[in-house]
Amino acid sequence: MTTISCPTTGERLWRRLSVRHRIILSLVLMVVPLLLLAASGYLLFHRLALDFDATVRQVSDETHHITRLQRLMAQAPLALHDSLHHLHSDEASGAFPELAARIDSAFADAPGTDLTLLGASASLHETATLWREVTRLYGRLATLPDPVGDPAHERLRTLLEAAEQKLIRLHDTLQLSIETKTKETAATRRQVEWLIITMTSVALLIILAIGLPMARSILAPLKGLEACAAAFTAGHLDQRIDVTADDELAHLANTFNRMAERLQENQQRLEQLANFDGLTGLHNKRNFLDYLRGELERAARYRRDFSLLMVDIDHFKRVNDTYGHLTGDAVLRQVAKTITECVRENDVVGRYGGEEIIVLLPETKAGGALVIAERLRQQVMEQRTASEGGDEQVQVTVSVGVACCPTDASEETALIAAADKALYQAKESGRNRICTAG
Repeated sequence: MTTISCPTTGERLWRRLSVRHRIILSLVLMVVPLLLLAASGYLLFHRLALDFDATVRQVSDETHHITRLQRLMAQAPLALHDSLHHLHSDEASGAFPELAARIDSAFADAPGTDLTLLGASASLHETATLWREVTRLYGRLATLPDPVGDPAHERLRTLLEAAEQKLIRLHDTLQLSIETKTKETAATRRQVEWLIITMTSVALLIILAIGLPMARSILAPLKGLEACAAAFTAGHLDQRIDVTADDELAHLANTFNRMAERLQENQQRLEQLANFDGLTGLHNKRNFLDYLRGELERAARYRRDFSLLMVDIDHFKRVNDTYGHLTGDAVLRQVAKTITECVRENDVVGRYGGEEIIVLLPETKAGGALVIAERLRQQVMEQRTASEGGDEQVQVTVSVGVACCPTDASEETALIAAADKALYQAKESGRNRICTAG
């Protein structure tokens, strides 16, 4: 018998839920970790992207200001040379003051203490100090009649070179800052990726922990149903499903069991109708002949004897004509019952046709067959059957023909013919007696 079982307490509690509720609950419990994972991953990546964008934007702005200062500062030596050499010429004397105004504006726009690196802020502050010293010296030189030969001129050139070098180093520092931030961001991204992988693994484990019991609670009953259906297909209608749960699949299994019971009952009724006589309950002719063929094969294989009795109710037509067919049927049933009680358990009794009853006696030689035939003849003669109205007791006798295999015949038709011939001899000899084919 196929069994649907619940081996663990958790599964028993799980199966108290209906299949529909189990599926809904499992989907919810499996989807929640995925949603949490998706939300966490989105927030982490979003935060990482925002931080990276902000850093890149800030450093890019700072680099832009420093590059602008570098470009203007690179023009300062030439502008200073033109202005000092053409100090009293309107055409070139204004080159450096104009450039100085633009550099002052660039220093004013620079982030100053808001630079990403504290060293860069200090360097920019030092550069601004040097520039203020440059503009102060230029102002003093611009008042001299020949500023080119003044010692302050060389000092001014030195300060410009120093300011320009500081800006170059400051630019390099900011570029290094960008590279460092990029590496830090990449490392953080890898950490986030590993975190997401870990969270994904945990979520998958949760899904498996929930999904496997749910799948088992559904697939186990289905396998039971499938096994029983396969057994039914093979003809084993006695299979049943032992149901311990209380859900839709259990109801289906109960329905399946009820259907199996009805099918088995119908099969038994069909077998009864197909193999047994409806009036007497004896084997019908077709079924009896199957037993006879099997016994013939066994006798030929193992060289064993068996006997056949052909029994006929004497003057049965007279019983029908005198008492009616209902009484005749009752007499036939009584004779069949008496014969069945007189033979052994492994003997086969069948209705051969009309009032003829045939008996197969395995492992029985002629002497034993005669003993059994005489016993059943005596028992039938002693029986009484009430007539249809119940006012009379009907007594009948039987004639018996005996044939033995292989003494009288070893083939089906010949053996039956020998028993039938012996029966005919018994009737011709006066009825209520036994004759053998030999």
